Amino acid sequence: MGRLLTFAAVVALALAALIGTAQAQAQDDLVAGRTFVIPLSGPGGSGTSVFTFNPGLGLVCYTIDVTLTTAGDVPAEPAPGLGTAHIHVRPSGGIFIDLEAQFQATDGGFTASACVTADREAIIAVFANPERYYVNVHTVAFPGGAVSGDFG
Repeated sequence: MGRLLTFAAVVALALAALIGTAQAQAQDDLVAGRTFVIPLSGPGGSGTSVFTFNPGLGLVCYTIDVTLTTAGDVPAEPAPGLGTAHIHVRPSGGIFIDLEAQFQATDGGFTASACVTADREAIIAVFANPERYYVNVHTVAFPGGAVSGDFG
């Protein structure tokens, strides 16, 4: 009986420590922000995106780098005003945060890097359920999405 009580006490302490760590991480995310590194893929190419969400400042900062399937698409794909990127929400696929991306041509692809404002509640929603959100990069050749990637 004594061993069982000792085991139960150890399990309870371990659970309390895990819960405390999770709560501390959640609090840190709300204060300092959280970064997501997202691989991108799709019919238009591949790439990587890095997003840092800061609910305290109401900012979403990102860098998106894409290598196109057909290098001949550069620099016309995307050109200013022709390509865009958004964070979308599932299941509707609606635009959740417009990234207002201004892409620049690179050797065989394109890149964009900026910060946009977002509601604190929207940022916290991404923290709470990242699997519901994805980034989608649209181009003229692929208006439904050249590349995309999931947050969770």
